[in-house]
Amino acid sequence: MAKAEFKANGLKALQEKLMKAREKLNTKIEARLVYLGMDAQKHAKEHKGYKDRTANLKNSISYVLYHDGKPIQSGIGHAEKETESKSIPQLDSEIKSNVEDFAQEHVQPKGYTLVIVAGMSYAKHVEDKGYNVLYLTRNFMQGELKKLIQEILDDVKNGNI
Repeated sequence: MAKAEFKANGLKALQEKLMKAREKLNTKIEARLVYLGMDAQKHAKEHKGYKDRTANLKNSISYVLYHDGKPIQSGIGHAEKETESKSIPQLDSEIKSNVEDFAQEHVQPKGYTLVIVAGMSYAKHVEDKGYNVLYLTRNFMQGELKKLIQEILDDVKNGNI
């Protein structure tokens, strides 16, 4: 019968190494998801399928990145801000309310959730009439997310994380 014995120092060093790898992985995931949020926001604004009369709908397109159910980064227009509480202070009240309502139903309590929304209450009405607001952006995000996952897996496989 084989006997395995670990020293406390060896186990502690392994735990520290694993924690550093986890932190590095989380940092990379967060950075790439923020970048994806900004790209999706830009994509939605550039591929709108409606006549932009006031720019309100276009300017309401926002993203919020959540980690373990809490917002950690958000962007509206060209503004982005790290968020330390459950509120998203830089969004005006209508957009903030719509983002929080959507998040309440869709944000997962564990892991990362990237939300992109058109924060004006009439956005769904515009899409229901057949005009693109975020529909094409959803397809864009799905393709980019597949690439992101493959990139992360390749980094892990190649020992870069």
